[in-house]
Amino acid sequence: MPFDDVRRFLWQRVNDYRAGLGLAPLEFHEEESRHCKEHVVYLASVSRQKNDLVVEYSPENLRVGWKESVAGVVESDFDKAVDLLLWKNLSKPELSEKIRGSEQYFAADMGYDPDSHRVFLVMRFK
Repeated sequence: MPFDDVRRFLWQRVNDYRAGLGLAPLEFHEEESRHCKEHVVYLASVSRQKNDLVVEYSPENLRVGWKESVAGVVESDFDKAVDLLLWKNLSKPELSEKIRGSEQYFAADMGYDPDSHRVFLVMRFK
């Protein structure tokens, strides 16, 4: 599944969840998604350096009002990795709180390190 399709899928799932709660949909924020991509690249780099899966919040300060969710898995089958990430991340209680508490924007990106089979997902909400 291409990354753009995953981003659209996540955005749709987030808005489906919000619709079920009677909340307005969130707009997709391209600029913040580029920052998510930067964090994904950082996670892949640190993971390579430490030879381990490193999943941590962004080292830079998020812009005011933004909240972040970060997840990663090791899986050689990319489609399976995406599935694991989506279920692992979307089932977190703290993520549902971020989704419900957001008022305007959704941003996301993901990355894959083919050498180590590490896949990372970063989502942000405002």
